[in-house]
Amino acid sequence: MTSAALLILQQTSSTSSIKDDKSASDNLVAVANGVGEKIGMSAQPGQAQSRISEAMFSVDNVNINKMKLELIERAGQKLGFDKSDFDSEADFARQMRKQVITMHASGADQKIAEIEKELGLDKLGISLLDVVSSARNPDLDDAVTQALKEREGAKNKEEAEKAEKEREASPPSSLAPDEIGLYGAANN
Repeated sequence: MTSAALLILQQTSSTSSIKDDKSASDNLVAVANGVGEKIGMSAQPGQAQSRISEAMFSVDNVNINKMKLELIERAGQKLGFDKSDFDSEADFARQMRKQVITMHASGADQKIAEIEKELGLDKLGISLLDVVSSARNPDLDDAVTQALKEREGAKNKEEAEKAEKEREASPPSSLAPDEIGLYGAANN
């Protein structure tokens, strides 16, 4: 009976030592990297986490806010302002807005229309006043942001449709083994 109890105790102590057994080199590497006792396996990212990562770091990702800021800066340049000449973005936006309102009041609507066409605002369906108003709070989801989103969404949809048509139009590639058994493009 005591031998059975001794055998059970030996088995449980041997399994617990396996769990806690880390090599000295593992501990040394962990301490050197500043993680101490934190070494171990980590879970792989799930599908949702992978999509988020891809959306954030993909080279194909379009940053609407960045495009909006560039459009605002180009509009300022067309109005004769350089963003770096101002102490703050609020001052830059205020002067741009003041300039556009002055131009409207003085009857320079033709000049405003030219600037809108040069910046492509006519194609976006927004005005120069929309852009300079957007400069006051560029993070706001306003008419400029919506126009840029619609344009980029249309581009992405067109590209997807074009790629799908190309896939449908191209003949399926056929593979065949060569003389030594390696698969490659079939020679027809």
